[in-house]
Amino acid sequence: MGWEYKVAELDYKTNGFIKQKLDGQIIENQLNELGRNNWEMVSFTPPAVTGFSKQVCTAVFKRHK
Repeated sequence: MGWEYKVAELDYKTNGFIKQKLDGQIIENQLNELGRNNWEMVSFTPPAVTGFSKQVCTAVFKRHK
């Protein structure tokens, strides 16, 4: 039995233009949905706040094939 992997970019909304704030509930909902589909998170990278770029967190998941 092997593993399959998934790299997910988790979108989140921010509060404000100058002061960015992560909305944990949005990410939690996305993670729970992946968990219901038997994906287990093995890595999580928080977003880099850099000007006008898209704000995402990157997570790597695995599950048995």
